[in-house]
Amino acid sequence: MSDYLEVLWEREIDAESLGVNSWETIANRGFDNPRQFSAYLHTLNYARRIKFISRNGRNC
Repeated sequence: MSDYLEVLWEREIDAESLGVNSWETIANRGFDNPRQFSAYLHTLNYARRIKFISRNGRNC
C-alpha cells in the first residue's frame, strides 16, 4: 500500500520533482526541526486567513 501526499506546489520553496532513489538521500539529510516547520505552517495559515478576511470582510 502506498501513501500519498498532497502539496501546494506553488508554495514549495525550491520545488523539484525527485525520483524514487532520492528518498534515501532525503532521509539521510534529515527533516526540518519540528518547531521551525510548525512556525512555517502557522505563517501559511495566518496568511491564508488574512487573505480570506480581506476578500470577504469577515472572520473565517
